[in-house]
Amino acid sequence: MMETFRRERTLLLAIGGFFMLLPTALLYAFLPPMPQPAAGDDAFVMMVAYYRQHQPEFIIHTLWITFGELAMTVLLAAPDRPTVGEALVRALRLYPWHLLQRLVVVLAMIGGALMFILPALYFSGRLALCTPLLAVGEGRNPLALMRRSQQLTRGAGWHIAAFVILVWLGTTLFSSAVGTISAAMFKPFGAGGVAHVADALVQGAAMLPGLLLGALLPVVLLRQLKAAQR
Repeated sequence: MMETFRRERTLLLAIGGFFMLLPTALLYAFLPPMPQPAAGDDAFVMMVAYYRQHQPEFIIHTLWITFGELAMTVLLAAPDRPTVGEALVRALRLYPWHLLQRLVVVLAMIGGALMFILPALYFSGRLALCTPLLAVGEGRNPLALMRRSQQLTRGAGWHIAAFVILVWLGTTLFSSAVGTISAAMFKPFGAGGVAHVADALVQGAAMLPGLLLGALLPVVLLRQLKAAQR
């Protein structure tokens, strides 16, 4: 995985910077901080109200990032090694199908979570290859992509799920730690102005490694599992 990143790091960082770092930094820069609950307030209710109030911004942020994720996947996974421009055009054509398959996968995982948490984790491993399979042209139908992902990951669902969870935990803890330190550093400068923008850039940069790994990991898994089945 690191070899793939080193080989494509310039392009990955360029796409990741524009489609992941930039929208995240803009989101943190222009949204007001989430209000802190006072004594007796329900923190969960306040959080839901905050996200509902700023729902359009979070939807735009999510769409922007998922397009960048798909573009990076096409760049890494396509066998004909497209240029950045070609990868962006292909990603744009595949984007509606990408959103549809992501929705179907999320619904499947929610169904597993309703039964118990372990089935949801298992599904996350078995369905981890849907996006790179879409990128390499193995169909667009979400159900067909899910079946193909299950074929390739047969016998490895728990291993993949455990690896994905470990990567997610590591990157989440890293971004949370950096975010906490950044917020503490810039807090004395007030809630707005240059300090707020600088804090947003730092927090966006802290999230970038996790987003890059989220795009890179399924591509590497797809290559390894296909090679193992030859």
